[in-house]
Amino acid sequence: MSLAQAAKRKRPYGALYLLATSVDGLSSLSVVACTIRPGETTSRHHHSSEEVFFIVSGGVKLLSEGDILELKKHDVAAVMANQIHQLHNNTEEDCFVLIAASPHPDRSTVTYV
Repeated sequence: MSLAQAAKRKRPYGALYLLATSVDGLSSLSVVACTIRPGETTSRHHHSSEEVFFIVSGGVKLLSEGDILELKKHDVAAVMANQIHQLHNNTEEDCFVLIAASPHPDRSTVTYV
C-alpha cells in the first residue's frame, strides 16, 4: 500500500495515516504514519499499547514521563504501555513519523491528561 492509498485521519496537529492494522489482518501490531506541522503538539496521553517511533523526516521532542528526548531524522524511540507521552514539533518543517504499536491500540484504553 502506498501512503496515498492509506486511510487518512485529520488531526489538529496534522494527519494520521493507517498503513497496516487489524483491518488488514494483523493480529497484534499496527503501523501508522503521522505528520506533525511546525509548532504543533499531539495530545498528552497514555494507553495500553507499546509504541516505537521512527522519525522519517523533520524532528520532534518526545515528552515522556517527565523526560524530553530530541528526535531528528532517522532516530528511534520507544514508549512503554501506560507511559504518558506526547510529541511536539519544535522545528520549522513538517515532521513525518512512522509508528508501530503493539498490541493494537484500543481507543477505549486511551486516557488524555
